Amino acid sequence: MDIHPDMTYSIAYEWCDDSGVKKRKGRREKVLYDPELEKQLCEQNYMIIQENASSQNPDLHHFLQEQHCRQMLLLPLFEVGTNLTFIAFMQCDDIHTWNIEEIKLLENLSAVIGIQLDNYRLLVRLLKQLQQTKKEQESLGTMQTRLKQVEAAITSDWEQLREHLRDSEQLQQISAWQKIEKELKELNKICQTITVK
Repeated sequence: MDIHPDMTYSIAYEWCDDSGVKKRKGRREKVLYDPELEKQLCEQNYMIIQENASSQNPDLHHFLQEQHCRQMLLLPLFEVGTNLTFIAFMQCDDIHTWNIEEIKLLENLSAVIGIQLDNYRLLVRLLKQLQQTKKEQESLGTMQTRLKQVEAAITSDWEQLREHLRDSEQLQQISAWQKIEKELKELNKICQTITVK
């Protein structure tokens, strides 16, 4: 369950008995605020929503009914920016009061899941960055190839012009010839230093 900055939540994954883990569409719903739940979260670092207590809050009662749940334990997994992520353990058919040992066990399980999910999110971000870097490198490779082609064409034309004018005074009369030579050397240097890995 992800809580978003706009005060909506979505359920990203669901695991029920033998059916395994299912990815859900992530339909967003308005966050249900309850001062008692906020107090629980601040004091205990978890929240328990019970069927009988939810009758005082119609939104919570409707939420439990929609989830086919009689009691829910919500444990925070991690916080990313302004997003909070919780894991919810629901009792749907039979209901009993979670004891301290059960809650500690589920907190430990949640910590492991939280670390794995956080690592997964970091890995996804890293892969996206690597894909972007690869695209930029491919673009740089294309530009390097084009630049080398331009440099080769200019150098070839310049060499032909110099060869043609070598024995004449016309070469000396071209005031910019030294500047052109310098620019061609600089262009050659640039072509040699651009590398794509």
